[in-house]
Amino acid sequence: MTIDDELAKMGWRPNPDIVSPPIRNMRRELPAAGETTPAARTPNSHHATVVTIAEAASRTGVSAQTWRRRLKAGQVAGAYKTAGAQGETWQIPVTALNTIGASLVIKAVSDAVSETISDLQTKLATAESQLAVQRALADERLQMLDQLHATVRALGSGITTAKPKRWWRKD
Repeated sequence: MTIDDELAKMGWRPNPDIVSPPIRNMRRELPAAGETTPAARTPNSHHATVVTIAEAASRTGVSAQTWRRRLKAGQVAGAYKTAGAQGETWQIPVTALNTIGASLVIKAVSDAVSETISDLQTKLATAESQLAVQRALADERLQMLDQLHATVRALGSGITTAKPKRWWRKD
């Protein structure tokens, strides 16, 4: 069973906008067996080992500003700056995207779990109050039964019943 199956059981559905279609369809873009010309072996941008902030934002669904904040804080392992035509640009390893994606899934799961826990706590409180009412009713009925038993015993002690006549004896 995969993580997606487990998440689906809890009611979480993946957002198709978060994972970009090129990552989802990566196997379809690889060259078929025997088609290994140098052009076919050249990795395209979807298979690069590092990506820019804009690519990271589009692939993970996390905003570019959040990526910049995380990069500035040093929270993205393996990221580095390179000199580009427009100044320094950040290069983010694709493995860091997986880490961020996993943290998004963990956050979504923890949110779903906290909602589930909240719902369960509410249901538990309701069940406990219903149980208290049912116990009070059961105690009341038990007292009524005890009173009825006492009444029957009192009535029964005053009544004498004749012993049945045995058929083999003559009286």
